[in-house]
Amino acid sequence: MRDRDNRFDDVRAVTVTDSVATVALVGFTLVVAGGLGLGLALSGGDSNATPSANFSFEYIGQSNLLFVTKDTGDPIPAGELVLASGDTEKTWAAVADTNNSSTVETGDTVPLGENSPFGKAITGQDQVIVRWESGNQTKRLGNWSAQSESGSSGFGN
Repeated sequence: MRDRDNRFDDVRAVTVTDSVATVALVGFTLVVAGGLGLGLALSGGDSNATPSANFSFEYIGQSNLLFVTKDTGDPIPAGELVLASGDTEKTWAAVADTNNSSTVETGDTVPLGENSPFGKAITGQDQVIVRWESGNQTKRLGNWSAQSESGSSGFGN
């Protein structure tokens, strides 16, 4: 009878060991998968997604005024679009007198000039750059200079 008890004990020991190994493996898999999912959720998914946009420019030399219009592309928060000329830099939100989270859509226009919220006259010697900035990412989306007078520029495609 003793041999029979030993065999029973051996089978039970193997069954407990297999069960513990299965539970440990499933638990480990859940922890790893959960950690990866949490990491993606906290990073916002695709952190390299930069917007694409094209801008057109209309220069009024007599007034030293430049109108910047978003022609095509992704909607972009106004606080993430920067308009720069020389030492002057303002967000689209500041120039358009809107909040940073409002979206710049196709057809939206802002004036850049001395008497506008931009606060600087745009002359024929100036260059204006439109760029997107978010966190530590920056991307030039358009630029204008009187020498090029191309009318539109888009770097986001």
